[in-house]
Amino acid sequence: VEEIKANIEKLQSEMMEAATNLQFERAAELRDKIKELEDKFSKKLNANIEFESKNVDYDGIKIELSDLGFEASFSMNLFKEKLTEHILKAIK
Repeated sequence: VEEIKANIEKLQSEMMEAATNLQFERAAELRDKIKELEDKFSKKLNANIEFESKNVDYDGIKIELSDLGFEASFSMNLFKEKLTEHILKAIK
C-alpha cells in the first residue's frame, strides 16, 4: 500500500515539476503513466478508479468511491497496533 501511494505521489510530483519547467512532453508521459495505473486498477476492481494525492495528516491510504457513497481506509498506525495486540495475545 505504501509503495503504491509513494509511486503515485512521485509520479504526480514529477509531472507538476515537469509542467512548471515547461517540459510538457515529459509531463504528458507522466500523466499517461498515472492514467495507465488508474486503468489497471479500474479493470482489476471492475470500477472507475482515479488517483488523487492530497497532503494530509494521515499515515495510510484512503479509497473513496463517491458515486457509491463508499469509503475505505487503511491506517498504518492501526495496523501496527492490531498486529502488536495479536502478537501479545499469541505469546500469553
